Amino acid sequence: MKRMLVNATEPMESRIAVIDQSNNLEEFYLERASQMTLVGNIYLGRVVNIQPNLQAAFVDIGLEKKGFLHVSETVSPQRKKRPDIRSVLKNDQSVLVEVTRDEIDAKGPSLTMDISLAGRYLVFRPQSRGITISKRITEADERIRLKKLLERVGASNKFGLIIRTAGAQVNYFTLKKDLAFLTKLWGIINRRWKNTTTAPSLIYQESDLFIRTLRDIFDNTIDEILIDSQPVFNKVVDFFYSTMPRYRNRVKFYQPSQPIFNAFNVESQVKQIYENEIKLKSGGSIVIEPTEALVSIDVNSGRFRKAVSPAELAFRTNLEAARVIAQQLRIRDLGGVVIIDFIEMRNSHHCRQVEKVFREELKKDRSKTNALKISRLGLMELARQKLGPGKMFIPYEACARCQGTGLVKSAETIGLEVLRLVRSYNRRRNIRLIVEVSDTVGDFLGQTRLKKMFAAWSRKNNNHIIIRKQVNFNLEKFGVNCYNLPPKSELKNK
Repeated sequence: MKRMLVNATEPMESRIAVIDQSNNLEEFYLERASQMTLVGNIYLGRVVNIQPNLQAAFVDIGLEKKGFLHVSETVSPQRKKRPDIRSVLKNDQSVLVEVTRDEIDAKGPSLTMDISLAGRYLVFRPQSRGITISKRITEADERIRLKKLLERVGASNKFGLIIRTAGAQVNYFTLKKDLAFLTKLWGIINRRWKNTTTAPSLIYQESDLFIRTLRDIFDNTIDEILIDSQPVFNKVVDFFYSTMPRYRNRVKFYQPSQPIFNAFNVESQVKQIYENEIKLKSGGSIVIEPTEALVSIDVNSGRFRKAVSPAELAFRTNLEAARVIAQQLRIRDLGGVVIIDFIEMRNSHHCRQVEKVFREELKKDRSKTNALKISRLGLMELARQKLGPGKMFIPYEACARCQGTGLVKSAETIGLEVLRLVRSYNRRRNIRLIVEVSDTVGDFLGQTRLKKMFAAWSRKNNNHIIIRKQVNFNLEKFGVNCYNLPPKSELKNK
């Protein structure tokens, strides 16, 4: 039995979790009012910069960062041969674009001119041609049936259609209703586009997290949807009545005896998303280190058990890690290139088994993935579709102190930097140096041997070196003030 838990009690944050019958977290979705996704939004943008060397254009859609539009994402009649970007777009040209990926770090959002509108069972592509059926629908007879149904409901060479995975086993009337909704929606968008003269402008905004998630991931394997907010419950019920009335009874209002995520032991699993190290039941662990474009995952073994050989222990730990890693990639929404360092296995049969288990788990992933075989070094390379910065980054911002590196300088390191700076000043004569440092660095500089060093420097060039501790200084902050001293003769006269 699968459940979908909708936590909507906080107006600033929306969360959705999908759990199995053992309350294990399978999927997790998070959105904040301050960081809402732009994927699916349609804009009338303005081309501001064309880069022939990249075969791409930067488009202003009203955000601080310009959107990136590659020539492969432009609508052109020359589909068989990719055109030069300069023959398709011009500077200051207005273009209708859809966001396909949110901005990530310094990169702006990715855009396409091939508009697609997602329904419950169909994806309507008004500027493309042809019929496509989801690869997850594998039965040949069902694919043939669906293609015939699409031709019957009116699919023609005037637009493109994609049958989504949820469209399997759907009848003619349901598909026709979904297509009618999407064509009507495109008509509204088209009229707004034609009547909008100012670029950039927002033409269409994608549905909120609740409707979007239900539309995209709900299937008949989810037996219950629990919602802890009355307004959201009413909205979801209306959505089910209009799109999936036979599943209406699966939507239930959760009476909050305790927070919904706590009641099903999900809150603790969500917290684990933000931890680098995850403990395995076998005693081993995995360490996840994400960067902007690459994620490294290290699998570590636990304590050696005498009853199990080292080879068997490595195999069992890697099997468990393969399942957990696939799950963590899904719920953290980590993408790009992923490198997994499994524990070394010399038995090729063990390697193939781990690969098989990992690929089976990846089938649950809704993002596109491509996993290679485990190399001789025990490494597996994986590419996973990346649509955003990843859920584990949403609640955090770069540390002002370490600038996101996760490392800060030690008191000894700062103290040595101060020593080098003081030494450079001490080449001059007749000066007073007032060095302001934090308490910790002041303690380091106050060591007996360093005091003797400062005294020797002072005597050599007639300088005064004063170390002052500042309570309000953080560890890495320090300052050096230099003043000229009057000659000794003037001091004697005074």
